[in-house]
Amino acid sequence: MQAGAVLGGRYRLIEPIGAGGFGQVWKAHDLNVDRLVAIKVLTGDAGDRQVARFAREAAVAGGLAHPSIVTVHDFGSAPTHDGQTCVYLVMELLVGHPLSAALERGRLSLPKALYVAACVVDALKAAHGAGLTHRDIKPSNIMIRSNGRATVVDFGITKGNDGRHDVTTPASWSAPRPTWHPKRWPEPSSSAPTCTRSDACSTRWSPAAGPSPERPGT
Repeated sequence: MQAGAVLGGRYRLIEPIGAGGFGQVWKAHDLNVDRLVAIKVLTGDAGDRQVARFAREAAVAGGLAHPSIVTVHDFGSAPTHDGQTCVYLVMELLVGHPLSAALERGRLSLPKALYVAACVVDALKAAHGAGLTHRDIKPSNIMIRSNGRATVVDFGITKGNDGRHDVTTPASWSAPRPTWHPKRWPEPSSSAPTCTRSDACSTRWSPAAGPSPERPGT
């Protein structure tokens, strides 16, 4: 993708602001309503599983309206300058930084940590009320806005309690163990069953407490 490209006849790419294993995140201008947005764009290396995850994130997060959950505006596909087709997800542009970056600089103060935890718990309560389990709560998936509010992002591996949004198998994903330490956060990979309690456990350790008292081998 190149700066200046227009996706779907509507979203003009401005500059890349992040990258992952299968794509980039761009700052973009929504020409229809004249606002800045963030757009996740999948690269040509993405497979059906990544596309399905994108579609699921659009369906799940797009149906949630909460001040501590990132707003998803649109989902679509568009041709690229090299003749391929890209899949993209349009979200609100969050001004701030991930919690993981804040924790790399040190522990949060107790008042700030409690406020972040309260925002995340409130967001998860809304998701659970809609019958959804996030399953990947970790510092890099929590954005701290410029006003201090914490916002939960990345609903790509969310599981509906009725299974309607899940395209993974129980052996593929599970909730992470409770810890807030960014360098030790495990990727979801075991066969443990998931439920709303797994999200609650993920927020058990306050960012003010530092690494969890986890013993080796546990």
